[in-house]
Amino acid sequence: GRATPIEATLDLEPAYPAFITNGVVLADADRTEPPSGDALELLRFRMSIPPVDQAPLFGPPPAYALWSTPDVEIQQQVFGEVVLEGRELAMVASWEQLLAESDRTQWLAAVEASAAGPSPAPMIAFIKPRLDSVPTALVRCLGLDEAAPPDAP
Repeated sequence: GRATPIEATLDLEPAYPAFITNGVVLADADRTEPPSGDALELLRFRMSIPPVDQAPLFGPPPAYALWSTPDVEIQQQVFGEVVLEGRELAMVASWEQLLAESDRTQWLAAVEASAAGPSPAPMIAFIKPRLDSVPTALVRCLGLDEAAPPDAP
């Protein structure tokens, strides 16, 4: 029954930098409190939320942020360092979730075997026959993006 919009401010401290957001990253000098835990940045969202009878049925979310959190231990075991972060890691995670169940089971087994090895060979064996559907960042990390040798006549 309210007639005026609600003005709201939301502060968010993601553990990794957001790669898509409609928030504003605050500079350290603009923060009123020190970072908590491992937070790298503070995102601030200022929103005006209209009364229910004036709001569109569907519309953009008033605040959003997307970030990805790498599994540091697995990446260090497979690659020797963290090579997938941010948008690239999110693309790989999305690709993994879109795999058919049997393929995802094989993929996760290849990741586990690569980490235990430690060698990316099991992951490469899984990826090679599927290069056309694998995120470019993963292909690059596995060293499969080099130009193939030309076919002999």
